[in-house]
Order: sequence, then structure tokens, then C-alpha cells
Amino acid sequence: MKNSKQHQATTTSKTAKGRGLRQAAASLGLLLLLGVSAAAQTPIGPFSGQYDEDFESSMTIASGYAPNSLLGGNGTYHTASAGRTNSWGFGCSMMPHAGIWFVGDNGGLMWFEFNTAPARFGGYFGSNQPGARVSVDVRFFSASNTLLSSTTRVLQNDCTWQWLGWDTPGANVRRIEFETTTAPGFLMMDDLELDLTSVNTCATAFCFGDGSAGTFCPCGNAGASGAGCSNATGFGATLSFVGSCSISENRAGLIAGNLLQNRWALFFEGGSVIGAGSIPFFDGVLCVGGPYLGLQFVMSGPLGVAQTTIDLASPSGLPGVFHSPGETTYYQCFYNTPGGSSVCGTNWNLTNAIEVLWTP
Repeated sequence: MKNSKQHQATTTSKTAKGRGLRQAAASLGLLLLLGVSAAAQTPIGPFSGQYDEDFESSMTIASGYAPNSLLGGNGTYHTASAGRTNSWGFGCSMMPHAGIWFVGDNGGLMWFEFNTAPARFGGYFGSNQPGARVSVDVRFFSASNTLLSSTTRVLQNDCTWQWLGWDTPGANVRRIEFETTTAPGFLMMDDLELDLTSVNTCATAFCFGDGSAGTFCPCGNAGASGAGCSNATGFGATLSFVGSCSISENRAGLIAGNLLQNRWALFFEGGSVIGAGSIPFFDGVLCVGGPYLGLQFVMSGPLGVAQTTIDLASPSGLPGVFHSPGETTYYQCFYNTPGGSSVCGTNWNLTNAIEVLWTP
């Protein structure tokens, strides 16, 4: 297993596209008129770790919360009941993310324990149950069993794989719990990734709409930890950096998740952060300051995910726009929440923000 990107293909009429672009462009104009020139367990995009677990090697999953060694012996997996399988049919048929095997957990509470505090951890998760999407509470604990932080993530119930990952440098995380709160809560996992030592943390998430660091949403619509202000899904949208901060590698991108389905999203960058930290802006909070540059309009797919297709360091189609080693730029995504789906009634919202320090 190594990094995988999901590509969403949608078809829209030129009329609808033009209308969406005009609306977003008009709203972005307000950013330019503003003239305004972070934490704990931070969500991150897919990465290739120092240790991985693809479940391809033969292993029997011990139930009853007994320890199951994984990730090169650097961690253990504990579950009430689970099994290693090459397919799982229920509401739909779940297949491996890669290879021929994955693990299906029967729901409820399961957790990972680590021998050494990880710098970052992630993997691909999914569900095959019919009905409502699966809500998963994720909790981070220290070696002394102290709860450090918690967040909630939502998985689609359509047998697609969704990446869940976090940066945890310096937090002394020793256990990460996953508890499905939507019955029966089947939770599949594959291709786990682990870094024990800090990697180049050139991309840092900030500007969370959860009330932390003085960031307050405009109509009391606080989002989940690590996300932007709440939208109609009940959680905030997330922005993650993917690829490399290296100018020479030419593969830097952004992924926005937990958007509304099939709606326009505008990825933009700024050269500063807002002096006060953040300001209310439509249904969200704006933390990125000018000068601004609109990068790319992308239509979110049926899973509420939008991803850039340009290299952020030197985006094609934007002549003369490039970044240099040592330069820092800031990114957010401004996305459409039309009609009754707008929590505060403004029809637009923002993800969290990302700070990128460019390297050679």
C-alpha cells in the first residue's frame, strides 16, 4: 500500500457551472475587500509511514479485547469481535482497499495501543451497513490513561474507503479509541500507516471552528474538533494537505472533506494570517489574510470530497505564480451550502486552514 487519491467525477451543465463560479467569485471578492492582512491531534491527509499494516500476512484476530500485534510490532489492536476477510457483504459489498485482505470490526468500541508515542497515525476506514451513515467517536489517550482530545468522524455507508489520519507530535498519545455510535456500526479498516518519529511537519492545520484558540463560529455553529464551522452534515468541513512541500517534487495538493455533495468548492491561498486570528465570514471563520489568490474551483463528489488537481507550488494555468523554498503560504476552502442547507443562512462556509512552509 502507499498513497492513494480518490478522484470524483461529476457532470454539470455549462449554465450551472457558470452560475456557481460567478457566485463563488463574487463572494471571494469580499475577501479581497477585507484588506486584512495552533494544537493537539491535527487531521492530516494520506501519507506513507515508516510502518504499515495491510493485513496481507496471515493473522487470526483475537476477540474479547485481547491484544493483536500489528504495525511491525509497534502497536496492538483490541476489539470485542472482528475478523480478517477478503469481502464483506451486508448493505453493500466491501472489498479490500488494496491487496486481497482487510479487517472488519463488528462495531462498538475498538482501540489501538502503541509501544512508543506515534508522531502520526492513519488508515483507510469504511462501512457497509444500510441506512444512516456511521458516526465514529475517536478519542486520544496518554500513557497515564488521560483523555487528551476527542473528535467525531462520519463514514459513508456505501462500501467506499475513507482516509482518517492525525498528526500527534509531542502529545504522548499511547492509545487511540474508535467507537461506532450508529448501530450496528460495522467498521472496516485497511492499509494503516504509522510514523514513530517526527517527519517534516511543513504543513500545519489551524483555524478550527470548534471554539479552540478563540475561533468562534458566526451563529453558534461550532464544528467538530479539527474541522471548520458546522454545516448541514452536522460536522464541519476539513482541509488536508497531501503530497509534498518540496518545490522540486511538484506534487502538493489539498483535499476538502465533509462538504455537501455535488457543490462548488473554491480553494484559495493567502500570504498572511488575519491579525485578530479569525473573523466571522458567511457560515464560517476566515483566518487566511491577503494578498489572496483564487486557485481552483472543484465540484464536490457524492462523498462530499473535493481535491485540487494543480500543484500548489507552481499551479499550471496561473502564469507567473510560483513559490520559493522558505516561503510560507496559507490555504482555506470556501464552499457552497445553498438554500436550507446553510446553517446560518448565508449559503457559503469555510473549512479549517492549512499553513505550508515550502522546502527546496
